[in-house]
Amino acid sequence: MKKQLSQGRIVKRSESLRTSVEAALEKGDIIEAEVQQSTRRCLRIPIVSVAHLTSQGFLIKTKVFVRDLSIDGMGGYTIVPYQKGERLLVELKIALSDHDMIQGALQGRIRWSTLVDNGKRFAFGLEFENREMERHQPCLYRYLKELEAMFYPI
Repeated sequence: MKKQLSQGRIVKRSESLRTSVEAALEKGDIIEAEVQQSTRRCLRIPIVSVAHLTSQGFLIKTKVFVRDLSIDGMGGYTIVPYQKGERLLVELKIALSDHDMIQGALQGRIRWSTLVDNGKRFAFGLEFENREMERHQPCLYRYLKELEAMFYPI
């Protein structure tokens, strides 16, 4: 049974982060070969997850599929045509195992959006505002840093 999380904390820590990452790799939620390293400031880690986006000033949440995540932003797919610069509240849920998950909310801004899949949905890139993940969502920040270290050891 999954318990609700508060303040971005992991509910049950029966496993270390490294074990959780290895479990995600085995389940296919993270594909090692797909960890993206480019000219971006931060590594993007492919993560199969769902998030909810709420446009500033609105109450309606839109379900989006997360394709990658970094400490600076995320990429995903949606049926909503978000505009570049649009500010959003991002509510993330990442399953670490059958019993553990990280949940948190961050403010973000759409960096780009483009129509894909023959016009059926939009791919988008979102940047988290003020690099706030480390301060506001420390569990999510540590988890992503653990993934970075696992894929790109120093």
